Amino acid sequence: MVADLFEILGRSSKKYKMNARRKLAIVLAIIFLLSFLIYAGFEAEKLIFGPQIILTSPKDGDTLQGLGSLSVVGTTKNVSFLSLDGRQIFTDINGNFNESLVLLPGYNIITLSAKGRYGKEISKKLQLYLVKDSKNTFVGTSTATTTENLASSTSTSTAATSSNIKKKL
Repeated sequence: MVADLFEILGRSSKKYKMNARRKLAIVLAIIFLLSFLIYAGFEAEKLIFGPQIILTSPKDGDTLQGLGSLSVVGTTKNVSFLSLDGRQIFTDINGNFNESLVLLPGYNIITLSAKGRYGKEISKKLQLYLVKDSKNTFVGTSTATTTENLASSTSTSTAATSSNIKKKL
């Protein structure tokens, strides 16, 4: 009777070992499958969401005062080509960009476009307004003075040239 008991226990322990190996294989297969699905999800995110543009400055609708020069600063994700008003600009290894631009007086529209690796395109338009100061010039510039200096230097050089021509004759 004891021998029969050991025989039953021995058989059941072999069955248990087979079930343990089988359970271990199933658990490992599930872990591998979940790891693959998580990795595929992260890679598919680039395809699903496409290119992204995150602008740091300036903000859409900003009113600016100054010389009219502006730095467009931001970050991109999943971008293979980036352009500012149709001109290609470049990013660093982290996707950051910083591009200088000159604004005209009044209302300006700036277009930032990006194209992803899989052909998806996105664009952002910034509407900015450059304000004049009370002297009717841009803050920090001397447009009127520059025009007067140009006119006086032109008349001076014309007078000097005509006197040199008279001397030679």
